[in-house]
Amino acid sequence: MSSRRAGRVDDGRVPHRGWAATAGLLLIALGAWGALIPFLGPYFDFAFTPDEPWQWTAARGWLSVLPGAVTVVAGIVLVGDDRRGGAALGGWLAVAAGTWLTIGPVLADPLGIGAIGTPTADSAGMRALEQLTYHELLGVVIVFLAAATLGRHGGTRTMITEAPSAERPPREHPAATAPAEPHPGRRAVVIDERDESLADTGGRHVADEPVPARSSPVHGPITADQAYRTGGQMSGRSDR
Repeated sequence: MSSRRAGRVDDGRVPHRGWAATAGLLLIALGAWGALIPFLGPYFDFAFTPDEPWQWTAARGWLSVLPGAVTVVAGIVLVGDDRRGGAALGGWLAVAAGTWLTIGPVLADPLGIGAIGTPTADSAGMRALEQLTYHELLGVVIVFLAAATLGRHGGTRTMITEAPSAERPPREHPAATAPAEPHPGRRAVVIDERDESLADTGGRHVADEPVPARSSPVHGPITADQAYRTGGQMSGRSDR
């Protein structure tokens, strides 16, 4: 019988780093997009006002460049650090950056950061796409990757060990018993009886001798001659 014990074990390493490295590369790409798209978007008519390339504003710095740069740093940490502390740090940095990308445009005016501008596309669908890819959708994707990384590599592992219980020792299987031999005394008795029978018969086995047939009893009246013979036989046996 064994007892199971569970304990938290942290060896400091990130097992199966494939996901952490992949998430880190994706975060680097998404962070670079978020930080540079306000300055490169005007080249292909995908921008917010003011739609001039490489034009710096306080709102672009706080709402795009800052969270994008933090996301790039988080991805570099996930790719370069193979320890659980590094995975947790990169994950939480990405969570903060993605959250700010999502809610920052709403808090820009109350915080006095400045207006982020308006999308410059002609159609409503393209304006919605610009709004999502600049801020809301971009932030949600970053938070998702960060949360998945924290869930896989951000905590400690649980190890379950089994140890023999001290209360009940393990049961031993009894060894298979050999079949009992015939009692030696019986074999000796049989040998003795055969020896005695051989001694009485002068070395010949009793089973080899023919068994004399018994005389059948006489039924009916007995004649005088038969009575005479029977009495003689009985007297002869008594003499013996």
